[in-house]
Amino acid sequence: MERYWSTEQTVPFSWVQVTSGFWSKYPNPHSEHVFSEDFVEIRILPNGHLYTKRFLTKTNKLPSWGQHFFSTRNVPVVEEVIVDPHQRTMTTYTRNIGLRYFMGTTQKEVICPDPVDAHQTRLKKEVWINSDMYGFRSAIKKFGIDRFKKNCASATQGFEWVLRRTYGKGSQVIRNDDLGHRNGLVGHRPNGTLRCDLNSS
Repeated sequence: MERYWSTEQTVPFSWVQVTSGFWSKYPNPHSEHVFSEDFVEIRILPNGHLYTKRFLTKTNKLPSWGQHFFSTRNVPVVEEVIVDPHQRTMTTYTRNIGLRYFMGTTQKEVICPDPVDAHQTRLKKEVWINSDMYGFRSAIKKFGIDRFKKNCASATQGFEWVLRRTYGKGSQVIRNDDLGHRNGLVGHRPNGTLRCDLNSS
């Protein structure tokens, strides 16, 4: 059974500002674990949505017991993004393509305007953790969720730093609601390489 966790945050910037700043969030003082980023595909879909795919290289420290199985520290990651300018949503799908036997991490983030205040933006982040290592699955999945929570906080701080530098606001993230579904069956984990229909009209 996969482990699942989600959180929602509100940032004091408009949807246009957040989605524009998204493409410039690396580097920042909280992203030292990101070594490289390379766009491999950018196109407009038949329905008018923007689709992008890029590869990133990140370093992820393994727990001490995990270092007995793997020596690598750099993990390739694929990120796919769909921007719907009409519904004003940006949806990102991220998954590691290395070390998935040890720990497979699938992330989804939906960025949309705050329904109450158009000058703010809501970010919903979800993660699914799985492992195929018999005898270590529970420990690995727990480690993955705990690390994602920590990384999520750093990622938000780094993105906020980029937005403040770009738009000159000094406010911080004003809400962080831990939805906390930790036992795996809440939500629907995206499947496949691309998790939405690129041919829809």
